[in-house]
Amino acid sequence: MSNLDILNQEEIKEFDNPPVLSFQQQKVFFDIPQWLRIRLRDLGSPANQVGFLLQLGYFRACGRFFKLGTFRQPDIRYTCRSLKFKLEQIDLTNYSYSSMNRHSYLILSELGFHSFSGWYKSLAVQETKYLVTKQISPSSIFRSLCDFIRSHSIEIPAYHTLATLITQTIRTSEKNLLETIHTQLSSQQKTALDSLFDKLPDDTMGRYTYKISRYKSLIELMKLSAIRSNMNTLKELKELYYLLISLINSLHLSDELIEYYAQYVLAADIKQRNQKYLLLICFVKYQYLAINDVMVQTFMSTTQQTLRHADNRKNELLIAWQEANQISQERILLAVLAEAPLIKLLQDTVFSFDKTQEEKYKIMIEIIKDPQHDEFLKLVPSVEKLYHESTKSLEKKLLYDAMVEKSRAFQNRVAEMLRHVEFTGTQSDDKIMNALNFYQKRRGDLTPNAPMDFLNKEEKERIKEGKNSFNEPLYKVLLAKYIHKSLKSGRINVQVSHQFKAFEDYMISQEDWSINRESLLERAGMNHLKDWEPIQKILENKLTLQFNETFEVINKGVNSFVKKRKNNTLQFTTP
Repeated sequence: MSNLDILNQEEIKEFDNPPVLSFQQQKVFFDIPQWLRIRLRDLGSPANQVGFLLQLGYFRACGRFFKLGTFRQPDIRYTCRSLKFKLEQIDLTNYSYSSMNRHSYLILSELGFHSFSGWYKSLAVQETKYLVTKQISPSSIFRSLCDFIRSHSIEIPAYHTLATLITQTIRTSEKNLLETIHTQLSSQQKTALDSLFDKLPDDTMGRYTYKISRYKSLIELMKLSAIRSNMNTLKELKELYYLLISLINSLHLSDELIEYYAQYVLAADIKQRNQKYLLLICFVKYQYLAINDVMVQTFMSTTQQTLRHADNRKNELLIAWQEANQISQERILLAVLAEAPLIKLLQDTVFSFDKTQEEKYKIMIEIIKDPQHDEFLKLVPSVEKLYHESTKSLEKKLLYDAMVEKSRAFQNRVAEMLRHVEFTGTQSDDKIMNALNFYQKRRGDLTPNAPMDFLNKEEKERIKEGKNSFNEPLYKVLLAKYIHKSLKSGRINVQVSHQFKAFEDYMISQEDWSINRESLLERAGMNHLKDWEPIQKILENKLTLQFNETFEVINKGVNSFVKKRKNNTLQFTTP
């Protein structure tokens, strides 16, 4: 059986031939090291010397050896000049296979590399198995494997060798997956997957389409019709996902591999493929996570938009209130201006030394009888109302009123999302998650005993005021506001999602790290970092040295951006 088409013919040709080097690159890669100068004469004929230097330069450039017939003429010419041979003296056909092979082992030894054989080949085989479970395409596996081989100081073999290794590993892995599906796929699961190819009427297209086609395109729009269509998709995929969950878990598929197989379904008709059920299982999981992403993003956008609209509406209500109360403000100001002279007259009378007590009393009685006082006192309730409503509490009250006003339209869009998206909290006793769980358990039909621990004091008071002592529309908007904030901060996440999982879910699991710590470090080329104590000592020494150098420069006044004050503290200037 032939290998998979991992690279195209042009890429294969480029891989199996020496790189095209510029003059500057030739100077670097074909530089003659001291250890080679000592051994030049031991290499024998001029052809052997030129051939050796060419092999060394090409290996330095790309970590592999090439066939004699692929050596490039400009490079042959350059190495001849470096070795002080005339080009016409060199006949590389005299550079024998045995000499090439012997020289390649010498180059590997001098550069600290290993041939692609034995234990080092088995290391590459293990990496290939790992990559097959992780990478998204054969070409990605190929390039990652080349990087791994070179980073572990192993000779990179020819394209055919790597292509055969990758092809065999992929086919073995796929065969094992298909066998697992064949033995574990229940009749109920099979029927459910087969139903994806049922033909359903499509009103928009005026013809029949496969059921699976409806799950392929997710509508990322804020329109109510698009939201409802996506919610139907989410509920249907959710049911199918949990029907398959035990089988999905038994396959131990990585997210990358699930995406790779799902793309086949998204891009083509796979009804007749022998891997049909494998591809469909991956498609169901991938699209279920994707539709959760769409719905969470829609929830985030809708909530943000509603809060913005509520704030705009609050501003409109505030302007209307200010216009309505402008007359009251004018009356109050005029009354104050009218009352001021009378109060001044009272003060002058009381503190006058020119009048007797009886005269003062008569004047004061006349002043108090002035009807202007009665008009002024009538304004006191208006002044009290204006005082209370002109503080920040009015803005908040109007904002809550605006939220209630927008709540119904908002709930039409997000209520189903909050009921069906599987939110999880990062804290064991999260107050917002408790309220959300209550909401989901009640299917959005809330009662006055709904959790309010997540609300601040003023929000609780606003929700409890009024006839029924429970402002449900306001509660729902505030709950969505807090969920939105928690999603952004990572306090709440969605496990069945590509984009909104907990941060830890994107990392190597603690269990995997405990079991495979050595191999993970080996794969990453970080074996030298596995023991923290010596690394800590090295870093501490480097840090101490750097601090000493930095302070020495400051003390000498060399650093123009740092100056010492008289009290010996430092003053920093931004460059």
